[in-house]
Amino acid sequence: MTAKKNNKRFVCRFHQLLLNKQAKEGKSISLGEVSRTTGISYPTIARWNNTEIRMSSIEADTLLTLLEYFDCKFEDLFIREHE
Repeated sequence: MTAKKNNKRFVCRFHQLLLNKQAKEGKSISLGEVSRTTGISYPTIARWNNTEIRMSSIEADTLLTLLEYFDCKFEDLFIREHE
């Protein structure tokens, strides 16, 4: 018997939350500004922005920092999708 493959995945909504934050604050926010404000490296921020994030590779501190930055919950940052 083979194990059933889990066809669920999480999709990162970083880019959408950044657009929402820009609209709320009425100004453009660069990825560099997010990096400087949060202390998260620019390459990491760029990966999040492009949704190239695997759940297994997320550092807890990074996740918590971004949840605080966007003032959101986990389920606002990640959506569970079925493939």
